[in-house]
Amino acid sequence: MSNQPSEARAQQSERLLQHSWPRILDNMQEFSAVVDRSGTILYRNRTSATPAVLIGSKIYDAVRPDDRDAMRAALRRAFQTGEVQLCEVVSRFSGASYRARLVPIVEDVQVVAVFVGAADISEQKRMEEGLRDSLRTGESQDRALLEATPDLIFRLDGEGRFLDFVSAKGQEPALPPAEFLGRTVCEVMPIDLAAETMRHLGQALQTGDTQVFEYQMTVPLPNGNLRDFEGRMAVSGNDEVLAVVRDITERKRAEGRLRLLSSAVEQSSEGMAVSDLAGNLLFVNNAFAAMHGYAPEELVGKRLSVFHTPEQAPAVDAANQQTRETGEFSGDIWHVQRDGTVFPTLMHNSLLRDEGGTPIGLVGTLRDITERKRAEEALRESEERFRGLAETSIDGILLVESSEVRFANAALVRMCGYESDKEIVGRPFTDFVSPDYRELMVERGRARNEGLDVPDRYEFRSLRKDGSEFDAEISVSTMTYRGGWARLGIIRDVSERKRAEQALRESEERFRRLSEATLDGVIIHDDGLVLDANARAAAIHGYELSEFIGMDVLTFIAPEWHDLVRQRTLSGHGESYEVWGLRKDGTTFPMEVCGKTTSYEGRQVRVGVGRDISERKRAEEALQRAREDLEARAEQRLAAAGRYKLTFRDLTVLYLIADGMADKEIAFRLGISPRTASKHVENILQKMGVPSRTQASVQALREGLVGDAR
Repeated sequence: MSNQPSEARAQQSERLLQHSWPRILDNMQEFSAVVDRSGTILYRNRTSATPAVLIGSKIYDAVRPDDRDAMRAALRRAFQTGEVQLCEVVSRFSGASYRARLVPIVEDVQVVAVFVGAADISEQKRMEEGLRDSLRTGESQDRALLEATPDLIFRLDGEGRFLDFVSAKGQEPALPPAEFLGRTVCEVMPIDLAAETMRHLGQALQTGDTQVFEYQMTVPLPNGNLRDFEGRMAVSGNDEVLAVVRDITERKRAEGRLRLLSSAVEQSSEGMAVSDLAGNLLFVNNAFAAMHGYAPEELVGKRLSVFHTPEQAPAVDAANQQTRETGEFSGDIWHVQRDGTVFPTLMHNSLLRDEGGTPIGLVGTLRDITERKRAEEALRESEERFRGLAETSIDGILLVESSEVRFANAALVRMCGYESDKEIVGRPFTDFVSPDYRELMVERGRARNEGLDVPDRYEFRSLRKDGSEFDAEISVSTMTYRGGWARLGIIRDVSERKRAEQALRESEERFRRLSEATLDGVIIHDDGLVLDANARAAAIHGYELSEFIGMDVLTFIAPEWHDLVRQRTLSGHGESYEVWGLRKDGTTFPMEVCGKTTSYEGRQVRVGVGRDISERKRAEEALQRAREDLEARAEQRLAAAGRYKLTFRDLTVLYLIADGMADKEIAFRLGISPRTASKHVENILQKMGVPSRTQASVQALREGLVGDAR
């Protein structure tokens, strides 16, 4: 049992408690009971001939006063030593003699209860007394008396040799007595029992007194089975022995099953309690005590009401009423621990009855379901989160378990033309698939269940409520759902995309002839979705043209420029402007883009032209660096140019004149207009008093106004 999952062990323990314990005890012919350390009877069998011995009473009350001390001592030794104890007592109700066996029930090397089995030996004692008298007087045995006993009786001689026997009530006993005749006890009995028999025989022969002793033995039968026996031997001084043997195999098995069951009860993670009808506890196992924060001995005698909150009183009363009316109850009940902590339990109560059918008590099993409640709450919260996320999705979402739809979001309801998810949930998912695709989807689902490699995303045709079909794309994944497995499908209506793809195919060749002639990238897009493009547009961004089509244009723009591009697109801006583009490998580069709105295939689309201006930007940066270098040199010569009253800009232009640059070149280098450059040249010639650019250059070089100042 220890290898089973805890849940399975708990269920098995519950079944044992409900059925096996009472059945084992009730099927035992002798009086059988389970008692605690104080001697209180926790449970007793119904078939006992002592109905006055009730659950909750003391075991000592069933015997006459002279035997109570012996009974207490045997019970005390059983709890202290963990060993089986024997004692003979007389019933105070019937006067019958009983041999009581006290079998400890042990858990973790600790005795938690004791099983008491009491066999009526009144007839046996009368028979033994008669046999002893017969041995003492030498009279022959009374055959009527011997044949009436259920036991097997042997007669042995002074050497321990089996002489003859009387069969149990004339029936064939389990122990084959004929095989013993002519053999000694040393040949057929275990060594220790044979030695004990011979010792008592020797004492009887020496003293002349009758020796009576009890024994137990396990005997292998010819068929290979083992059977257990107990008996008494009477050894008289006249060199004869009588051995009375009783087959106790079934009783031993019952005791073993009871010990196993009791051990399972104590080791179970479920709590067990036995109470009288008034609600007073008679027995609890360790699990029951521990889950309430007590030691087991603290709870015996307490009332069940201490484990329930006042708020739970109506539910508990209803449970008890149902138990009295139907014999059992199962349901969730909240319990309270010693420190006041409240926790949920699954409780099962059964009604105990005496042999007359009168209710005498309750036996209950208890399972702490705190973790289950937490799991249920977590599952509920998880499902709520899932629903919240699913309902905000623009894609259709459905959950399929065992081929049936368990959930459909609002987007899927609208997509398939229904009014409510109630029209979808509970139906086979194939109801929403075109007949042409049902076999494909069922086969892929079967292959996925078998662990085969199948696509997680693929296209199919879905079916609307009105019978029309539309192109859809589904993405499938597996998820846990209420303790099992389910398929999550995300469905997107791709009808528009399919139409766009068709339009692209139809216009592809025409567009290629026009767009491949330009070095700029050209893109045609509808609301951001690329309908067509030339090879240059894909190459600029590092893509193949086949993967470029159908993508979002913002994929090719650095994220920080998205807002500007959206604004210019929505406003219909037609002038060129600069942004930073994004390549497939994640690198960025400067672009000059412009867009126009135009008619394309009967609808308004946006045509965008993009140019990689990385080289231009690098040229501008180089020009800026040259300009800054030129101005630095001019600044160094500014003091020397003071006598001509040349300004910083005049000196900069003079440097370029000395380099042989024309006005247009000077204008480009300085980032000014050619007209402004010409005005600067005229001012310089006038200030220096020279008629030409050449003379101005020569004079500037001679006087050190220009030249390499570094």
